[in-house]
Amino acid sequence: MQLAEPLHARLSLLHVVAPVFGNSRTDPVRQSEQSMRLADARNRLDRLHTVIRCRGLDGEIVVSEGLPSEQITAATRQLKADLLVLTTRGRTGLKRLLLGSEAELIARQAPSMVLMIRYGAFPERESGGLSSEQAGRNAQRV
Repeated sequence: MQLAEPLHARLSLLHVVAPVFGNSRTDPVRQSEQSMRLADARNRLDRLHTVIRCRGLDGEIVVSEGLPSEQITAATRQLKADLLVLTTRGRTGLKRLLLGSEAELIARQAPSMVLMIRYGAFPERESGGLSSEQAGRNAQRV
């Protein structure tokens, strides 16, 4: 947000929920799990969107389902984003070899500049410096 504020940039908050293993369309347990994951993603972005609005920034929320690399690069193109900011877990060694780096794949495919931030690098700034209660109270004033 510190980059966006002086530029009065519009922020698109995107969260991609990867499909659960198995067929979530026919298996009611997997379907329920996927629905919960989508709702959780939406709730997280709603809270962040509240913080963004409190800071006077404009933004939108996009929750999609699919392969993260495909969905993120497609959304970047569709939104005509100038900058894509990704969080990465920063896996190394054997974990990276076995699991790969989704962030690296996205960075190679992205149609715009990419800024990668290690997940959890700024825990005190996760909510924009506001507690969720403060953000909620401020959002009511906007």
